[in-house]
Amino acid sequence: MKNKKLLIFFISLFLNLSFNLFSQEKINPKEKGKEIFEVFKSLNSISNETYLQKFIDIDFLKSVIRENNNIEEHKKNEFLHLSKEIWNEKILSELNSIKSLGKEYKISWNAIKFSDFTYNIRKNSNFGLKKYLCVLVFKTETEKNRLYGIEVDLVEIDNQLFIIEIDDLKHIDFRK
Repeated sequence: MKNKKLLIFFISLFLNLSFNLFSQEKINPKEKGKEIFEVFKSLNSISNETYLQKFIDIDFLKSVIRENNNIEEHKKNEFLHLSKEIWNEKILSELNSIKSLGKEYKISWNAIKFSDFTYNIRKNSNFGLKKYLCVLVFKTETEKNRLYGIEVDLVEIDNQLFIIEIDDLKHIDFRK
């Protein structure tokens, strides 16, 4: 009887631990990359307001940074004084730069094809958070052999990925 109770206890403990391990949501940067790709596929029609909503909310990021003790105080204060207007202006300035280069490269945004989303993880960014340095790679419908890349920076907060920066549209040339 005692062995049976002990066996039941260990089986329930094992099942509980297994369930908790497998039920935790895994972060998948490649999925986030596909979401970001869809934003660029609709770049001809997306409003600035909708584009801004794809990024982490600056007030939420400030609250996370405010509570983080792993950041040097001067860096923390510098970021906490950043206004929402300046944050949004920076994001939209980078968007306009991407659109401008897209015109120069003759990219038809609604006809791009997903190629890859690569990333490297930096454990501690300036914000004291896990940061993903990514590149969204796509090709155009008209020039199938021509690849382009856009740099994307993500941060991980509470097992979720948030966009903090998208910039630097570049033609990728493998002949170098």
